[in-house]
Amino acid sequence: VPIRLPEMASRISNEPFDDAIILGVDREGNVSEAVIGRRNAEGELIYSPVPDLAAHLARLAADGGADAFSRPLRIDADRDLDFQKAVEILDVCKIQGFSNVGIRTRQAAR
Repeated sequence: VPIRLPEMASRISNEPFDDAIILGVDREGNVSEAVIGRRNAEGELIYSPVPDLAAHLARLAADGGADAFSRPLRIDADRDLDFQKAVEILDVCKIQGFSNVGIRTRQAAR
């Protein structure tokens, strides 16, 4: 069943909160992680590709110790991302032990 995510009603802040891990997902399902502290000329976060999400999350967990799993994990998904792909990404996060996970839509880059 095709599902169309809702239009964004207002601009979502481009600022990270606390020590959140921010993942961006494009309409094809490619995952990238925001590089905290780095921005482009327009002030937007710069993302680095994540070729294997499960391995990447396992590394973050290992590097972060016992507190890693309680860190907020924010997924900024393109509004045209296939719903099933979004569910698969959430499943990987859950399997890797992350429980503080949020997902929101973002407009596609123009």
